[in-house]
Amino acid sequence: MHRHFSPKRFCLLLMIVGSLSGCKKAISIITNNLPPPDTTGTNTTDTIPPAVTPVGTPIGNKVTKTIGAGGGSLTSDDGRVQLTIPPGALSANTDISIQAVTNNCPAGIGVAYNFLPNGTKFSTPASLTFNYTDSDVNGTDPLLLFTAFQDSIGQWEVIDSDKEVDSVGKTVSFDISHFTIMSLGPGVYISPTLSELSANQESSLKVNRWLASKKNSTILVPAQPYTVSQVSDWAVNGVLGGSVEDGTIIADGPGALATYTAPESIDQNRTVQVSVKVNEPQTIRQRPGKVIVFQDHIYNLTLKLIGNISFQVDIYLTQTGLSGILPDVYHDAASMVVNVKNNIVDIPEANITNQAPTVTPSSDGDQQNGPGYTWIPDQTGYINIESAIGLVSPASNGTPTQVTVILTGGGTVEPQYTIHDPVNGTYSFGGDASTPWPPGVVFVLRDSTQIYNIKPGWGYSVTPIH
Repeated sequence: MHRHFSPKRFCLLLMIVGSLSGCKKAISIITNNLPPPDTTGTNTTDTIPPAVTPVGTPIGNKVTKTIGAGGGSLTSDDGRVQLTIPPGALSANTDISIQAVTNNCPAGIGVAYNFLPNGTKFSTPASLTFNYTDSDVNGTDPLLLFTAFQDSIGQWEVIDSDKEVDSVGKTVSFDISHFTIMSLGPGVYISPTLSELSANQESSLKVNRWLASKKNSTILVPAQPYTVSQVSDWAVNGVLGGSVEDGTIIADGPGALATYTAPESIDQNRTVQVSVKVNEPQTIRQRPGKVIVFQDHIYNLTLKLIGNISFQVDIYLTQTGLSGILPDVYHDAASMVVNVKNNIVDIPEANITNQAPTVTPSSDGDQQNGPGYTWIPDQTGYINIESAIGLVSPASNGTPTQVTVILTGGGTVEPQYTIHDPVNGTYSFGGDASTPWPPGVVFVLRDSTQIYNIKPGWGYSVTPIH
């Protein structure tokens, strides 16, 4: 029998929700130095403070290599960054390192990288190459990628010159003259409040650009939105204003804002492409000396529509040392399939599986004189799901759509052990009725694996089934 959510269960649901927790181009951008939007006409980048941030925290492994006057190359541990030092750039052998760090650059894409020793200078520029992915440039144009480095007072300075973009190999390279923390960033980009949407859900979009200060053409200032007059032609899959099949988009306010609304029905997971035309020119310099100008350039953003999808939900519980004698490991688990179709949840009881609990090892220690224990097996344990009902929660703008599943269980018992104790003799405990766990699960309606740790050893994972 299939169980569906009943309106009579809504109050109970709310209580449980509250309890669960092919060409290669070499280019370089010339900064436009345009002021941010201003209705008075008096504001300029002179009045915007620069983007100053703390130094990033090391993550991953540091890679080190000794490079001397003959030059050499080095690749970061994650393979995303390559450094090439030409012959003659260093006068003596130097231990060169790349350390990935958390990216505190306001314009940052992915992680940032600390190049060590900080302050090392080259008599001939070194080449720094970033590998980018499609998701890194979603909403921008690879030709407008720049790198920024953090100076001694925490400001970020833009490197715009001597850049080379390979749109086939998906790399962008820069000439650098010294070492510090560096990050990749977009010159212009569309930012959504949601990039994955279910039926009828909305995402607010904004077109931003990063600017350099007019006082210092290399110092990065926070992102500024375009004005309404600078953007036009919002479209979905090439159709101005969108369509019933792919969703609609409406420009709605100052600062180049728009709202995309997903279609009323989404039969399967798919993507749509939102686009907008920006009439502010972007001047690009191609080595050596060739100039390209983007005029009325189209920027594209891919959004994912979440339609009819099934999820495998795996619930697990692991505890150590329940015997109180030796560090035995108790494990219990259950799984179910949750189907979501047009925002209706269906949970077939035939696909609910309860695993019998286990203890490893089931018996340990001295079984005659102690200390030792023997686990008395049972078939239910703490997790024994008998039925489930679910609901797709109404989504507000900027809030991911949630699936809430209320679980009904019964016959659950506490683990039972026989203890062999040299002081107290042989005795048993456990086996009493227990409250079934968990009362429910909550997860986000999206096409990716999710893991929820309720407390150490207790939790559940949600995996899309394709």
